[in-house]
Amino acid sequence: MKRISIIALMASVLAFSSCQDWLMEIPAGTQTLDEYYIDGQSCGPVVVACYAPMQLQYRDGIYFDEWFFGDICSDDAYKGGQTVEEDTNLSDMENFRVNADNDILLQFYRIQYVGIARCNRAIEDIAKVPVDEYMDAVLQARYIAEARCLRAFYYMRLVRIFGKVPYVTTAINGTDQLGYQRAELSTIWNGIVKDLKDAEVFLWNKSEYHEADLGHVTKGTAHALLLKAFLTGHEYLEGVDGRSAYENAKYWGEKIVNSGQYDLCDDYWDNFALTGENGIESVFEIQYTNDPTSDFGSGGHRGAFTCRQQRCRSTKFTDGSAGWGYNRPTQDLLDEYEEGDPRKDMTIYVLEEDEIDNPREDFYGGEVRTLSLKYAMMTDGEGGTVYRLDANNPYDPINTKEIRFADVLLMYAEACVETGDLGTAETVLERVRNRARGGDPAILPQFPDYSIRVWNGSDYEYRQLQDNADDLRAAIRHERRVELAMEGHRWFDLNRWGIAAEVMNRHIREDEFQTLYGGIVQDFRKGVNEIFPIPAEERRLAGLDQNPGY
Repeated sequence: MKRISIIALMASVLAFSSCQDWLMEIPAGTQTLDEYYIDGQSCGPVVVACYAPMQLQYRDGIYFDEWFFGDICSDDAYKGGQTVEEDTNLSDMENFRVNADNDILLQFYRIQYVGIARCNRAIEDIAKVPVDEYMDAVLQARYIAEARCLRAFYYMRLVRIFGKVPYVTTAINGTDQLGYQRAELSTIWNGIVKDLKDAEVFLWNKSEYHEADLGHVTKGTAHALLLKAFLTGHEYLEGVDGRSAYENAKYWGEKIVNSGQYDLCDDYWDNFALTGENGIESVFEIQYTNDPTSDFGSGGHRGAFTCRQQRCRSTKFTDGSAGWGYNRPTQDLLDEYEEGDPRKDMTIYVLEEDEIDNPREDFYGGEVRTLSLKYAMMTDGEGGTVYRLDANNPYDPINTKEIRFADVLLMYAEACVETGDLGTAETVLERVRNRARGGDPAILPQFPDYSIRVWNGSDYEYRQLQDNADDLRAAIRHERRVELAMEGHRWFDLNRWGIAAEVMNRHIREDEFQTLYGGIVQDFRKGVNEIFPIPAEERRLAGLDQNPGY
């Protein structure tokens, strides 16, 4: 199941060896493109190399996990760590004080372009390789489609975080091809959609892959990303194929929901244990493996850092195998759960006094007792015990669940509401809630027979839902928050719903937030803080303009 990650390092070297005639001299031992592409067998590793950059969470002394943005910059989580003061890069992001010199932003930005460059190379080169006994026309088309799908994935990461960015779709072979400026958002979003639509035609269904190759993008991955693209970039994607953006979101959502390739796991927790990786609910996972031989600190790694970053610092709670205590759930997230919702205890743990070593560190800032559990591997050890973190090996094997089928269902339900199909939206919402209740009819009633906190534009009000479109929309947004909590989605959801400024300014005025960060936080500026600044070093190198307000 981990084949992608195991050979990624080797493949990345092959994929980037190229003949660059603009250099004065080709170093001895360099393999040129003509020498590398000797047959169809050469193309598989080039495609695998396109996956490797998305694994990266660390480079040049900087950690840059995607959940830094999705969780910590939202109202779902605090930074965490040993102290409130450590890691000013991440603290500045959380407190809306971020500037263009932030090293997390620089590394995250750059690694997406590493991925894009590899995809561009693969798309151009594989198309020129003659089919043979190792690669027939069907496999060749799939290889190119995988690279197109991944290029769209990398660009979607960039555009959601930085807004306008350079949009490059050709391989760079010399300095005369440099100097790309930031493209308009409509250009980027339409490019993302085109890549995904071109890719989905030739990608295979998940069931067509051998078990050893699970982790490759599939037709369902492209459909899910199209659904997300039309929901997120809706204002730039009106009229594609003669449909509104929300009609397109529903169209692509319906394709994956009705494909028969995916379903919800019977047990919610299976999504967050090693035994459930690449399972029936997995639409796209970033693959990791416990591999102490990969090049930590040198631009690549095949194991994840998320487990040790998010696991509690206390040795008493973690059976002597402590982590770093990052990504601490907020009280506001705890308050979102309905009474009896089993997902709450599978997502968040609240430390007791006798489970700590050092109150100042284990209770973040001496105050926050919550822990994030989904990626802490607290049940993946022998016999369901705590997975042991190896002090001599900084990598852990837990995959990142980039897209779960539950996420797809809730996005599809959202698209149905926005296109007036309330009946389908209710049915799909109930599918997620039914799995969550685990056969207990006394909890999590069917819409609209329950009460939740509903956002009224400036605050939450707790009330009984009514059977109408507005309350169904509110119910779906509530369900996304509790179903997908601590999986890196919340910040992006708030932004595409257009309510980030109001929700975050309410959040930073809560007593708990002020106790932790009072005096160093800046208000969320609407029209500015929905995206982050273009890194200063990239502006210097390429002469790029900056986002407004930075």
